[in-house]
Amino acid sequence: MLMNMHAYCYIPDPSFILTPPKQSTIILPLSLWKTLTVTLATHFDKSAAVIRKLSPQNTCFVQYGRAQQLGGGDTMHAHELIPLKSDS
Repeated sequence: MLMNMHAYCYIPDPSFILTPPKQSTIILPLSLWKTLTVTLATHFDKSAAVIRKLSPQNTCFVQYGRAQQLGGGDTMHAHELIPLKSDS
């Protein structure tokens, strides 16, 4: 079964830009890749096998992590969007 991946493209908000990444590309650790696969399969209502074909384990990813609001706005860091866990 072929999927049209353009049907799932994210349309960015024109009032924000992604700042350049600090690393060029990375290959995700196995546990993170499995989590991503399951998350995408659930979100797009597809089997994990379909997602694995479209994004195999050795796929290189770019991690941006920061978005800036245009017109002199704030720079938002991805780590600020996730609450910190306390050591217990």
